[in-house]
Amino acid sequence: MFCLFAWFLALLTCLEFYGRLVHRKGIEISARYSTNKELRFVTEAFHHTLWDIPWITYKPNTSIEFTTENQHYQCKINKFGFRGSTALESKQSSDGPLVIACIGGSTTVEGITDDQTYPSLLEKQLRDTGHLVCVLNGGIAGLDSLGYQNRIQTIQSSHNPKLLVEYNAVNDICWRLFPYWIKDFTRLKVWAIQSVFFKQFLGDMLVPQEEKIRLDVREFIINNLNNLATECKDANVTLFVCSFAYPQVTTDHHEEYAYYDYNLRHWWSSLYISYTQYCRIVDIYNEELRANFLNTSVKYIPVQEIGEFEPDDFLDICHMKPSGTQKKAKVIAEYISKSFKLPKVPNIN
Repeated sequence: MFCLFAWFLALLTCLEFYGRLVHRKGIEISARYSTNKELRFVTEAFHHTLWDIPWITYKPNTSIEFTTENQHYQCKINKFGFRGSTALESKQSSDGPLVIACIGGSTTVEGITDDQTYPSLLEKQLRDTGHLVCVLNGGIAGLDSLGYQNRIQTIQSSHNPKLLVEYNAVNDICWRLFPYWIKDFTRLKVWAIQSVFFKQFLGDMLVPQEEKIRLDVREFIINNLNNLATECKDANVTLFVCSFAYPQVTTDHHEEYAYYDYNLRHWWSSLYISYTQYCRIVDIYNEELRANFLNTSVKYIPVQEIGEFEPDDFLDICHMKPSGTQKKAKVIAEYISKSFKLPKVPNIN
């Protein structure tokens, strides 16, 4: 009996050692973007000099920039505490451009420069098609749906937008749902996720059933969006909600999949949840989002479904390269222009 136990213990030790080796290699694979904090400080607008209250409000009239490998990175916070949006210097008059505000986390505020954020590209695309609009970047790095109420009040008081575009999900999923599910673990499950091998190869066994995921998505995210919709309705603001995009890769593409899988596990603290399961959860969020606002005044924009994104459009599990933000802005611009009567630029001739 003792010999059998010793063999079993030796096997567990070997498996754990193997799991740690695989994990270490995976972190090295995922580090090519995630560990470049100098770049992320600017592109995702969370450098310490930009904050008034970290993860809540930006400090007006601040900026940061740097150049590396012949690429210039720049982020400027304007006098109202929003990134870029220099065209919006004051409240707009009734005959001025229609103001569109974009709200969300780092996937809204991100961009290698202010001109390369998706709200800035959205404004350009709408103006290029003859629409008289200004687009405000109301994104805040780290913002989730629970923080929307304070953010929309700030946006309303400074710019009184007529349209609001919401694009977000990853912060709620990774920083709220994942930790919440761990709280429900039994002692055995808590013990199991102490093992790197178990988290790496067997962790998906601990992911909740689909019914539980859907219930928590409604409770943790959709309810907050319903509150946002109510505030928008009261303020006579048309709300657009977007499905959330992610790189579509499978385990058949080993190196690509490994990059996103370890980016999720290590940098987004998913611990036991694989990238496959993360994509499944985002799909459930998108489905619940669409179903919740079906046949309501809130407009659903299928960014993930029709964006034609390639894995190379993404920097990590959610942040995009310029090619990705261009595609995202294009889908949103087309849906807004089709479903809302935007003012046209006056014909001076």
